[in-house]
Amino acid sequence: MKTTKSRSCSITATFLSILLIVTLMAGCRPSTPENPPIDTTGSAAAEQVVREYFKYWNEKNVTELEKLMTPNRKGITWDFDNLEYIKLISIAEKKSSDKNRKVFEVAFDVKFKLGVGGGNMKDGKTTWDYLLKQDSANSPWLIYDWGLPLI
Repeated sequence: MKTTKSRSCSITATFLSILLIVTLMAGCRPSTPENPPIDTTGSAAAEQVVREYFKYWNEKNVTELEKLMTPNRKGITWDFDNLEYIKLISIAEKKSSDKNRKVFEVAFDVKFKLGVGGGNMKDGKTTWDYLLKQDSANSPWLIYDWGLPLI
């Protein structure tokens, strides 16, 4: 027969083992597109800005789009009435010599109701560069330029 002291130690050890397993399982949760890891300062944060930009462009949400751009890019014509959809295909970071600037090569698929959109952009897959900057380590990443490969 076990003593009260040894039974108490056994219960405590079992409890701690279960707690450790639950903690490890919660911490080892993989990141998914719906649940990306949080990074507010580096490349992942800048890439997230580009992802949100395309989401809001497809939703035709100019208010949210403009929150992701520098002031000189606000107020442009988006031709939303002609846009059927725009879908992000891929994002690849390019090398940048400035730590406060990021460059991404972005492939996307676009479809216009008239077959062509503003700036003579045609239906289909397009690859553009998106340039982002961050004024300080505590400021948000903002898109300041985009277009055919710029870098």
